[in-house]
Amino acid sequence: MEKYIRKLSQISTITSIIFILVGIFLIIKPETTLSLISYILGIIILVNGIMNLIRYFSNRGTGDLFDFGFIFGIMGVVVAVIFISQPNMIASIIPLILGVWILVNGVVKLQFSMNLRNYQNASWSRSAVISSLNILLGIVLILNPFKGAIVITQIIGGFLILYAVLDLLESRTIKKTLQDGVEFIK
Repeated sequence: MEKYIRKLSQISTITSIIFILVGIFLIIKPETTLSLISYILGIIILVNGIMNLIRYFSNRGTGDLFDFGFIFGIMGVVVAVIFISQPNMIASIIPLILGVWILVNGVVKLQFSMNLRNYQNASWSRSAVISSLNILLGIVLILNPFKGAIVITQIIGGFLILYAVLDLLESRTIKKTLQDGVEFIK
């Protein structure tokens, strides 16, 4: 169990550092970031669409009634062309995806802090406050009505940095709790 928690803590720390770096880049170079994300996603979707088409045409002799590679391939190519030709479209999706991810992560960590309370651990309240802030950040990102992809990108960068710092603090709290000898499994 200790090995699992240590690995989880390391992954959380690495993710937080990456989010801080991405957040800084989003604040400094929002236009470049939006275009880059849109192009990268477009290329990934395009390759996937082409692979589906190749797979469909190379398996035509098998008579598989449930092979939808052709339609998935065509849809992938069309979506990829939209992503590559309309990079501003992806800017409207980013806040929702990040907001949902941060919200879910905050809720999971809030549950963990509530579980800490059951072990009469003093750190549970600090952990609950930090988790609640993460939940609030996620909700703001999901419901944020800001206009303009550049402003949204910079705000997301700021939220990513704040989230990453809060997540690092949360991970340290959890790690310290474990090191202090709290028994989680009875």
